[in-house]
Amino acid sequence: MRVRVTRERVIDWLATPPGLLAAYGAILAVVGLWPVPVDRQLKAWVVAIGKVVPVVTYPPVESLANVALFVPWASCWH
Repeated sequence: MRVRVTRERVIDWLATPPGLLAAYGAILAVVGLWPVPVDRQLKAWVVAIGKVVPVVTYPPVESLANVALFVPWASCWH
């Protein structure tokens, strides 16, 4: 028996809990194992915004990004 993999089937599978977990795990692995910081290009952009809006500085933005990245993982165990 051969299963035909189509774009629609992949999208349907990604909408299931195992598919979402697999996609999230893949994203987490890429970000965690990337050889250079993944936000290297965005740091200058955040600093430029911080000059206009002084509340927006790089350390809080980085902290919020870390929280946003790991909250789904933590919610899997709750």
